[in-house]
Amino acid sequence: MKDSPNEKKKRRNKRKNELKNLRSQKEDEFEHIFLIQLPDRPEIVNREEPVNFETWNRFRLDDGRFRDVHLLKSLIFHGGLTKDLRSTAWKYLLNFYKWQNSDEENKRVKNEKTEEYYRMKLQWMTMSEEQVKHFGDFRDRRALIEKDVIRTDTFHPFFDRSKPQNLKLLKDILMTYVMYNFDLGYVQGMSDFLSPVLVLMENEVDAFWCFVGLMNRVHKNFEMDQLYIKQQLSNLKNLIEIVNPQLANYLESHDSDHMHFCFRWILVAFKREFSYYN
Repeated sequence: MKDSPNEKKKRRNKRKNELKNLRSQKEDEFEHIFLIQLPDRPEIVNREEPVNFETWNRFRLDDGRFRDVHLLKSLIFHGGLTKDLRSTAWKYLLNFYKWQNSDEENKRVKNEKTEEYYRMKLQWMTMSEEQVKHFGDFRDRRALIEKDVIRTDTFHPFFDRSKPQNLKLLKDILMTYVMYNFDLGYVQGMSDFLSPVLVLMENEVDAFWCFVGLMNRVHKNFEMDQLYIKQQLSNLKNLIEIVNPQLANYLESHDSDHMHFCFRWILVAFKREFSYYN
């Protein structure tokens, strides 16, 4: 049963007074923070310089292995990567290539992964209509992929409808991922994660295995019970109550404290809110 408007108002006023008068309250050895004084936001004028091939190669040994990977990742975190380096670095950052492998070992891994990719792709491409007719889950996922592909990043030149070969690549990779991880299959929003990877790689196999590495990090966002998403929304709500109680009261007064309006932001990591042209 929903609270009446009067009960909601009483609860908001009570919380407002608590936030105004209390900073913390200790109970059973736990400290509940109601209000914190945040320091002034630091002014960041510029990011550090992006990592280029010259810096990248300073971390490479003669056989292609990398030393001090933690420092290299820190430099990338603080400055990003130059455009010409991204397709190389992302293979390592998304766990397609291994930092500890030599160039020869990574080359061998790529050959093996290429064979594996096309073997999985062949599985769904060679299904007969009779097989598909008795495979409802497969039909449902294929239909959803076909709907999403034609509306993914239509603003981007790479996915212009005048280039059907690129839309076909997007579909083929997503269909092959269904075979790779049928338990998860395909959920709306996955195409948003694949599209920038494919634009950068411009190679079907590389894009697929980098997408696999990315999905291994974010797959919980797409699980059907949505528990992970709900937990993130709850965490966001709790943070707002601490750092901006006035906003928390406003959201509650407008029946928006469930934070569902943030669902898309969290689901695809703000991907639809930012451009990836550069």
